Amino acid sequence: MPQQPATETDRLANVIQVISLGRKTGTLTVERRIGSEAEKGIIIFVNGQMTEASVRQLTGVAAFQWLSTWGPCLFTFTSGEVSTHQGSSSPVPHGSRPVPDTNPRLRTQPLPISKGHDMHATGPQPVPASVQTAPYHLRSLDDGLQRIAFAGLSRAHRRLFLLIDGFRPTTELIRLMGRSQAEVESLLQDLERAGVIRR
Repeated sequence: MPQQPATETDRLANVIQVISLGRKTGTLTVERRIGSEAEKGIIIFVNGQMTEASVRQLTGVAAFQWLSTWGPCLFTFTSGEVSTHQGSSSPVPHGSRPVPDTNPRLRTQPLPISKGHDMHATGPQPVPASVQTAPYHLRSLDDGLQRIAFAGLSRAHRRLFLLIDGFRPTTELIRLMGRSQAEVESLLQDLERAGVIRR
């Protein structure tokens, strides 16, 4: 198949969201320039779920979260041609730690990208999303804060939004907020509905 021309985007997270919502299968190749150096990354999707990602020395969820922060860049999405680049075809649910593919069930039943399950090397052991999920921004800080204000959300929502960095799990956010798990979960749901974060 001939190479597709690269397309420009101002925000890679928007492209990722379109692929995820469209439940597309394929390979997203991305590139951006930082000074004189080019930074390249790749994300593989199966039915809209990220199964593999790599950029720099990062792989799995760490790579996915880093790529989700990219602004202007070039991308190419090749539909229906999925090949593994790291020797593993198991999906890596967003918000979970990448782990070895030791369970054959993972190869045939990919987990949704929005779920926070963690498959340990000893076998499947679901862990609550609130423990493993690391929320990340869909908007810049300024844009996100404007949307929060426009939605009429509280100061607590703004504080939580500022604490989210794509690496802190919800348990850490609960500790930093000094609120109950139920309260923080409710705040996170409000921020998701406002379109400023994703888990």
